[in-house]
Amino acid sequence: MKIDVIRQRLIKAYKRLGNWRTVGKEFGISGGMAFRIAQQDYEPRDPQIRARLGLESYGKAPVCPRCGMVHVSQRCTAKPKKMGKVSEMPEAELRWRLENREELTTDFRCKERSSNGLNGLQEE
Repeated sequence: MKIDVIRQRLIKAYKRLGNWRTVGKEFGISGGMAFRIAQQDYEPRDPQIRARLGLESYGKAPVCPRCGMVHVSQRCTAKPKKMGKVSEMPEAELRWRLENREELTTDFRCKERSSNGLNGLQEE
């Protein structure tokens, strides 16, 4: 659930009940917390309060966009994929790389080289 929806619900409950303490009791939080969320655009960080309000919990650390894991260090520790045998490379790709003197890297997938549908590779 989004925090904006919670804010609207808190404001509606305050209009109905007229007291932040009773609003807080209804939602399982303190009156001061209900006021801060509704009136001061506060977003609670405490996982217990977030759970009571039906909000998603925060993780302890951000998730790495590269590998999708949570790292303790500030860099991605996932190992890059290693290239298999050169013989596993598609023949047309290998031929193109040798003719154009492109270095063989760990990633031997076809790169976009033209819009002819063959990624720059020509059938012979």
